[in-house]
Amino acid sequence: MLILVGNFMEETIEKLNQYELGFHLIPDLTDEEVASSLADLGKIITKLKGNIVKTKDPLKIDLAYPIKHKKQAFFGSINLQGSPELPEELQEELKLNDNVLRFVILKEEEEGRRVLTTMVGPKGQKKIKGQGAPHTNKKREQEPVKPEEIEKQIDEVIKNI
Repeated sequence: MLILVGNFMEETIEKLNQYELGFHLIPDLTDEEVASSLADLGKIITKLKGNIVKTKDPLKIDLAYPIKHKKQAFFGSINLQGSPELPEELQEELKLNDNVLRFVILKEEEEGRRVLTTMVGPKGQKKIKGQGAPHTNKKREQEPVKPEEIEKQIDEVIKNI
């Protein structure tokens, strides 16, 4: 982007965010198909005006639980730079890729920590961090709630409206 300041033209550089794309590829791929899928992911990223910083080649791993009835997958990651819109656009492209079982996009903050931006499950549904209840085998017994407590909670909610 060029900005005219007085008689001088000044170029402003948009700051690119740092992201990490972690992905699982289907385990039925040959080594050549894995390399081709990785190259396809790179093409998608560059098409969306992202810059690839580092790539971790996919390795075949055993999954902790089946995804689309697969017990193994190729896991790899790509560190990239891009605009704030990149994760959403990348998500839409990766949903259409039949070789990708699951993926997650993390945004790297300036302090070096990572923040979850998007994660897609096996059927393309979007997952949100912290969504769902933890699974436990124990049944919890709930104490009955007294009507007075319910009335008190309703009053508090009404006051906050």
